[in-house]
Amino acid sequence: MGRSDSSARDAARGKRWGGRGILPTALAMGAAALLAGAPAAVAQQQSDPPIPRNKRPVRRPVIDLEEMAKRPRPGQIVPGEPASTDPAAPESEPAAQPTSAPAPTPPAPPSPATSTASTPAATPSTTVPVAAQDPADPVHASVLEVAGPPTQVQWRAVTAPVDEEAEWGTIEAGASLDGRIELRTGLAGVVALDVDNQTALRFGRLSRARLERRITSGRSEIVVHLLRGRVVVEPRALDAAGLAATPVRIVTPAGTAVRRVAVEIAYDAMSGMRETVLKRE
Repeated sequence: MGRSDSSARDAARGKRWGGRGILPTALAMGAAALLAGAPAAVAQQQSDPPIPRNKRPVRRPVIDLEEMAKRPRPGQIVPGEPASTDPAAPESEPAAQPTSAPAPTPPAPPSPATSTASTPAATPSTTVPVAAQDPADPVHASVLEVAGPPTQVQWRAVTAPVDEEAEWGTIEAGASLDGRIELRTGLAGVVALDVDNQTALRFGRLSRARLERRITSGRSEIVVHLLRGRVVVEPRALDAAGLAATPVRIVTPAGTAVRRVAVEIAYDAMSGMRETVLKRE
């Protein structure tokens, strides 16, 4: 009884210790396997190529700035290189050596057939060009009516369109004047003229005009250059149609009118040229 019990206890104890020895052994073997496989996994990870990333392609610039920077600029002096010479620069020419003056040649003796009298030098022509003839003709004007102080109604005979040297004279009733006539009226002056027994012209206040006769397209006309003011044209010599035998051309800075009927024309710088046709009584 005593031995069998001790044997049984020893067998049970051996089983317990045997089971405890198997577990550490298994753990050690597993750890050794893991340690043996780790270097292989690390080596495999290091040997695998990296996964490429999506990158945008880089376009080369149209202008290569780096290449342009390397090119030498005109007039640039690079250290260590001699300064370039301009081939277009003209080379200096040697100074001209003074030459001796040639010996004077003695004059040839005059031949007996040649006259010894000196010929006078030609002088430039001093002919003054003749001025172009003015096609204007004179008129004969007689005073029909005049109103206002003598200093307010004046006229003069001129020889050119602008003749400031001619003197002004007072217009009196019944007076007459021949030529190219220029007249002026003041603030209180009014005058009526008969021109060549063809037309009556009545000038209002503050008027200035020039009278003359011209041939236009083969027809004679009485021309009134109205610089300012007002003029009333009344034909006196009529043809069979009841029109003026001699047309009257009124010229103002704003325009020109040729009339054969009774009209009133006024001009000033503010309103320009104005025309009114008058009815005959």
